[in-house]
Amino acid sequence: MKINQLYINGKTYDVSDKQLENILIVSDDKVILKTLKGIEVLKSTENENIIGTNQKELILVSKTGTIKVGTSEADNTEFNFNNIPGKKTNKGGEIFNDYANNSAGANYSHAEGQKTIASGNSSHAEGVGTKATNANSHSEGNKTTASGSSSHSEGYSTIASGGYSHAEGNSTQATANAAHAEGTNTVASAQNAHAEGQNNTADAAQAHAEGGNNIAHGQNSHAEGNSNTANGNGSHVEGWDNIANGNYCHVEGGHNTASGSGSHAEGIGTQTNNDGEHAEGKYNLSNNGTGTKNKTRHSIGIGSSDTNRYNAYEVMENGDIYIYGIGGYNGKNISEAKTIQEVLKDIIKINKESIIFTNK
Repeated sequence: MKINQLYINGKTYDVSDKQLENILIVSDDKVILKTLKGIEVLKSTENENIIGTNQKELILVSKTGTIKVGTSEADNTEFNFNNIPGKKTNKGGEIFNDYANNSAGANYSHAEGQKTIASGNSSHAEGVGTKATNANSHSEGNKTTASGSSSHSEGYSTIASGGYSHAEGNSTQATANAAHAEGTNTVASAQNAHAEGQNNTADAAQAHAEGGNNIAHGQNSHAEGNSNTANGNGSHVEGWDNIANGNYCHVEGGHNTASGSGSHAEGIGTQTNNDGEHAEGKYNLSNNGTGTKNKTRHSIGIGSSDTNRYNAYEVMENGDIYIYGIGGYNGKNISEAKTIQEVLKDIIKINKESIIFTNK
């Protein structure tokens, strides 16, 4: 007797004679069981299927997915279909390892490891507690999430939520399109931004933060070193505890601030408050008054703290020059001191008068 209809796990399956002669497909979804040619379904009920070439060679498929292979005279050997690698889903996906907790519910998705979820079309989740929830996404490692289209997360507790973004390392986040976060606790939250190292943030387009505790706020800005902030567009800050506020400015050293566009602050505790200004040394004084004669263009600081700023040398925007100890300049009193030009004029004038007096 041949029966073309089988009961498996409470479901009814239609199987043709041709399939029975070569391959029998059974279990929860689809499990391939190779069989001998000439096999027949000897009995099919809601509880089990008895399949064999004759009464002495039996394959019993139970309702729960467990099969027994043996003969009528011998003890049966049990196999569980639920543990066969590569469990197929009804959308072309596949599940490996943890069949009870892994999920591959999207078209052509793949879930392997333990408690993984691949819910995006053509997505791939592997490891422990990982999630790939968007199309073509890939999540691997431990508790990682790839929720952006074509995104990739790896490592531990990383999140790649931007389209084609990449998060790797420990607790990193790439939340914008084409963003890349790596290291530990880094965040790349703008398009094409890159954060690497530890506790760094790049939250403007094409911004780059690296090192430790740095922030790249400005578009196309770059912050590196330790505890630096690049706020200006195209700005670059390096060293420690520096701030680049001006567009296209550059700060290096320690505890320096460049606020003017295109300015440069270096050394320790220096400041630039004007566009195109350059400060070096330690704790300079940057004047930013009205008119070109009251705006510092270049200074060399010799101060000792934020509250004790003064210069050894200062050039103003109009070309006036002050040097510490000359013309009454104490490193900060440009309104009261004489410029080097004025001092030289006085010297020349005195020399001329001396020559004239001598000739008389």
